[in-house]
Amino acid sequence: MRQYNVEFFDSAFANVSHTNVSLASYDEDYISLVDNEITVVDCNVEVGYYIRIVKGDTEFFGIVKGVTTPNKRERVVTYSSFMSLFDTDVLFDTDLQGSSTTLENALKNLINGLFAGSDTSMNITGLTIQTTSATANWGFNLKSDTEGKHHCIVNLYNVLITKALEKYSVVIKAVPNVQDRIVTMYIGTVGGNPINIDADLPNIVEKSIIIRQTSLDVNKLIVYNSENYTTQRTYYKHPDGSYNRTDTDRITPVVQEIHAVAPDESGTQTFAQLADSDAAELFGGANYSNLIELIMANDDSLIKPQSLAIGQVVSVNSAGRSYTSILTGKTISDRTKLTFGLVRIDLTKILKRRYG
Repeated sequence: MRQYNVEFFDSAFANVSHTNVSLASYDEDYISLVDNEITVVDCNVEVGYYIRIVKGDTEFFGIVKGVTTPNKRERVVTYSSFMSLFDTDVLFDTDLQGSSTTLENALKNLINGLFAGSDTSMNITGLTIQTTSATANWGFNLKSDTEGKHHCIVNLYNVLITKALEKYSVVIKAVPNVQDRIVTMYIGTVGGNPINIDADLPNIVEKSIIIRQTSLDVNKLIVYNSENYTTQRTYYKHPDGSYNRTDTDRITPVVQEIHAVAPDESGTQTFAQLADSDAAELFGGANYSNLIELIMANDDSLIKPQSLAIGQVVSVNSAGRSYTSILTGKTISDRTKLTFGLVRIDLTKILKRRYG
């Protein structure tokens, strides 16, 4: 049996240790960061080192979070995804929502400011960021911490990065080049047509499909200017999932919601821009309110799980029904579990998403 190659690198990408293990398992959940463990022998490893696990087309790149030493030779290493580095607070300019700055560039600038900035101890060696799509008219309905201002403090990962996936299918993929000591981060949508997966075929060892039922989804939004409550903008949702201000081909019966916004004192955003951002928060993005888990062989030739990227949109067919979802997690061991959708039923993960 082909073994996994496990490598450890310091923050400057110098290779400090490597080994082989017969079985390595890891859980990578983009929606709710998780820790993993691996036991290695005769390895020099410290907290903060990078870990790279490779076997064929399977590759995991992460960061060491903890090390215990049960004996002189063994090291039990706790590690998480490289993306866990972004589980930190950031100062966010709320005026970016609904502005000319794309979502991808907003994330790029925030990450560069934190990890390629003046604090050299925090910088990521060889960090390079490329945007691969341009999402306009985006918004997360984030408000300023102080009335009349336009900044708030939020968690970069649990708020901004996960919302970018949930609302606009924008994902961040980190690709290491250990030889050149570079980490390239790609920010954008996966693109392409949804991949069809037949969950009833015998290559699916186990499956679980949970759909969050929402029978009273809002399909009409009125936004008032709270400075006078006479100016308003009304938005309608349509059967194809789109929304705009056109009162035709609407979803009925009508489920209405009313909001109020006001331009800030600086005048950097008009009422129309703020209202559009508010509508984008409510209606924008696809609906992936489901949890679909499929277990298959690591080398499954039909689905090719190792080649599927986080953020890939899929159409899962089962029992005569089709469910549109998005790949948000992978668990690799002796088999592969693919996790689709934005719903999580594990209590620990639910609490982490809610309270960060």
